[in-house]
Amino acid sequence: MSGSLRLRLAPMLRIFVVILVLSNLGRLGFLFLFSNEAVRWDTPAIVRSLAAGLRFDLAAFAIVFLLPLFVLALPRLPNAVRRSVWILILVLHFLWVAITFGDLVFYSIAHRRAAAEFVAVFASFKDFWSFLKGSALYVLIGLPVGSLPFYLMYRRQSRQAAPELGRYATLLLPVLLLFCGVIAIRGGLQGRPLNVTHAFVVGDYFWGNVTLNPVFATVKLAYTGDAMPTNRAQGDLPVEQVRKMFVAEGEKFLRDDYTFYRQSAPASAKSLKKNVVIFIMESWSAADLGWFGNERKATPVFDAIAADSLNYTNAFALGNRSITAIPTIASSIVGMFGRPYTTSSYANNKQRGMGSIFAEQGYATYFVTGYKAGAQGFSTYMQVAGFEKIITRENLGLGLDKSDGVWGIYDHHTFSRLHEILDAETKPFVAIVPSLHPHHPYKLPDDYAEKEFYKGFARAPHFNALRYSDFALGKFFERARKSRYFMNTVFIITADHTYTQNGVIAKYRIPLTFYAPGFLKPEKNATLASQLDILPTLISMLSVDTRHASMGKSLWGKATQPWAIIDLDGSMGYLSGNTAVMVNREAALGAYDIQNDEDFSRNLLPARQSEIQPQIREWFSYMNAVSDSISKNRIAPAE
Repeated sequence: MSGSLRLRLAPMLRIFVVILVLSNLGRLGFLFLFSNEAVRWDTPAIVRSLAAGLRFDLAAFAIVFLLPLFVLALPRLPNAVRRSVWILILVLHFLWVAITFGDLVFYSIAHRRAAAEFVAVFASFKDFWSFLKGSALYVLIGLPVGSLPFYLMYRRQSRQAAPELGRYATLLLPVLLLFCGVIAIRGGLQGRPLNVTHAFVVGDYFWGNVTLNPVFATVKLAYTGDAMPTNRAQGDLPVEQVRKMFVAEGEKFLRDDYTFYRQSAPASAKSLKKNVVIFIMESWSAADLGWFGNERKATPVFDAIAADSLNYTNAFALGNRSITAIPTIASSIVGMFGRPYTTSSYANNKQRGMGSIFAEQGYATYFVTGYKAGAQGFSTYMQVAGFEKIITRENLGLGLDKSDGVWGIYDHHTFSRLHEILDAETKPFVAIVPSLHPHHPYKLPDDYAEKEFYKGFARAPHFNALRYSDFALGKFFERARKSRYFMNTVFIITADHTYTQNGVIAKYRIPLTFYAPGFLKPEKNATLASQLDILPTLISMLSVDTRHASMGKSLWGKATQPWAIIDLDGSMGYLSGNTAVMVNREAALGAYDIQNDEDFSRNLLPARQSEIQPQIREWFSYMNAVSDSISKNRIAPAE
């Protein structure tokens, strides 16, 4: 190799080495910060993840830096253009560092590696800055240290003229660079390009996240956009058969071209007109609750309520973020493969949300939260779902002294105000109420007596905040039980998602408790259930005569086929019977015994392919129906 060619290649190789080092520092930081999430911890797992991660690092590097490096490889480049390209490289490097280290902060909130979704989580720079103050160490150390090598390289290279190459080397270098870059972006010469799903060994979510490069995940998220997944070859069931998955007894479908749009079949001639209050508790894992057997007994209020309630003990969150839970609960609409419905271009599609359905029945409809208006798009989406009274931090009538300074108003203040609002309401009402706690950075009220009830173990801050949210719930029910509305209300206590747990099943299992003394008898029901089922269940339970387009099933009355869905971002899980089938957009990845293999470590698919194939076919047919309904704006017709 000539000296001139070495001088041309040297800065490109330096860029690659620095990026590679930064990416693996990010992985090591991820391992250090979130090691408690690993189902199993061994040297082979670490080596496999770091080795597989190199493929994603190469792909991300090529996606970000191929174009400027290609320009630098062109012959006779003017010095002004060279300097401009180096400035661009410096900016791209800074963004790489920001995403790599910012992703660690984001994962602590969302348990998802895609830093681009900061824009969905934080409604404004002010909200983002409030949170960032609790993560200042990452910023103060990560950004300057990560950016310094490139700044020094930029100062050196931008002042040096590029050495001239021979004729053949001049022609060959850009072509070779382009060829290698395209292969790197594809992740190799395999049939399908590299995707997020390739990072995940099914059932080992933690090590998949170690493998994944956050820059790659962010770019893929932006590139994939709102494309809805379809797979006609795998999902070819007729619509009549797909509808059997979710239709309640007596319901009638109203349009052939609207798969989910149907007329309810009320059990009584008159609607029961009961009030409904749905508490969506932040990060409440079933595994952390005393009623489900957790020995720390952090939720005494909930445990007492659950003992007097109808409980679905095999209920699952669709995803692992609040932004996924809201449309799932309020509208019974599915988001898939890590793409929240609320942030998609389809979010304003015509639908039959809970607010619209109950408003037509003469109900007052409320969305009450301590969040700031606009946070995660909640308040805007709830209006699309038909909720008329949106009450947020700004109009709760509570001062900023009641705020945690990060997310919003403390839960016990919000819930107290909620009681006052409902007690003053003269019409029957439906209210959806997301809590804010427990949530990182686990800031609790100064006057809360049990701020440090738990000590001496890694998850103590979370359990203290969990106990506080249970305390807030207790304060609400203390007052509600004395009110005139209490005995005519169905209270639902569920969760938006879990707090990180070991094992796939535990990572998605949440409480789903219907509490209505005098109306619902205490029961433990092991039927597979999900957030999607809440709206259709209320329609059946309260004998609401309405048209709806729920993508879930009713749990009330004669049971339909039990099933649930979980979204692992790059893949989906379809739970039916005792089997969970894991799929990506193209094919099934594995099948697992739900009861005896909660870690999803023993893949049953190779040995039982023919037996499990009908379940795979059923999932893809349902996926196609959801995708067609959303992408073609055929959830529900305009009325």
